[in-house]
This record gives sequence, C-alpha cells and structure tokens, in this order.
Amino acid sequence: INLPQGQLHVRRYGPATGTQRPCVVLPELPGSTAQLAPLCRALATDRVVFAIDLPGIGESDALPNPEPQAYVDALLRAFDALGLSSVDVYA
Repeated sequence: INLPQGQLHVRRYGPATGTQRPCVVLPELPGSTAQLAPLCRALATDRVVFAIDLPGIGESDALPNPEPQAYVDALLRAFDALGLSSVDVYA
C-alpha cells in the first residue's frame, strides 16, 4: 500500500469476508512476514489476515525518521488504507 512515507508491503490471506475480526500479523524484527506464511494461512481459516512488513523491513520502504511514533503512525495509516477499524494483532 502507498503511504506518505513510502510503500508498505502487505500480504493478505483468508476469505473475502471473515466471520471474525481481521487479524494483523507483524514479524519478529528484523524478519519479514514472508517467513510467517504457514502461520498466516492457519489463522486465516475463518478470518482475513494481513501480514505487514514494517517500514524498513522485508519489502517495505524505510522511514525517513525511524522513531517509535513513526512506526505507530505508519501502522495506523496502513489500517486506515486497508479499511480496518478493529483488529486482533499477532506480534
């Protein structure tokens, strides 16, 4: 997805619509969500799962100012871009 600070790589798993709240999966740092594909598929049996490579990790662009609040802001913008108002987070 395109954000003001650059692109954020998101992998999507699961049905078109799920019966449960969507789940956002974040990788262990400094890893990419590519290594979490089996977990994401398992979580996506009845919900939509979004695996997000954090800024500067995996296939996401780095932040110009990598401070903790900048990562939070990037994730909140990603949630907005994906239309997510409430999620479960696996990190």
